[in-house]
Amino acid sequence: MSNYKKELKELKTKLEDLEEKINRETVKTRIVGQRLEWEETCSKKLNWEEAKEWCKMKGNGWRLPTVLELLTAYYYKVDGFSSVNYWSSTEYSEAYARFVDFSDGDVNFSNKTDSYTVRCVRNY
Repeated sequence: MSNYKKELKELKTKLEDLEEKINRETVKTRIVGQRLEWEETCSKKLNWEEAKEWCKMKGNGWRLPTVLELLTAYYYKVDGFSSVNYWSSTEYSEAYARFVDFSDGDVNFSNKTDSYTVRCVRNY
């Protein structure tokens, strides 16, 4: 490979790395910059309605997190999460809601009567 092509390839790699860093920082500023406080994980798995109610009963602004908030927690490796499915507040349809799989960051939906792990969040 010529010196020119090698330098061009290195420059392209550096630009891609910089673009990825800028994108991460933008997400971090928009989402993590909201200053979210995460509650401890519920000791038992709950269905979606129970999960919403459990968070609401804590008072003081506690709520079930959105998919985006869970993905941000996954991406930035927020402490206290395990490699399991966490309910989000994001509905898919009348009978289904979204969850995030913390083993791989995958987002999917499930029947609201299914039971998954719950971790409440609030803004502060």
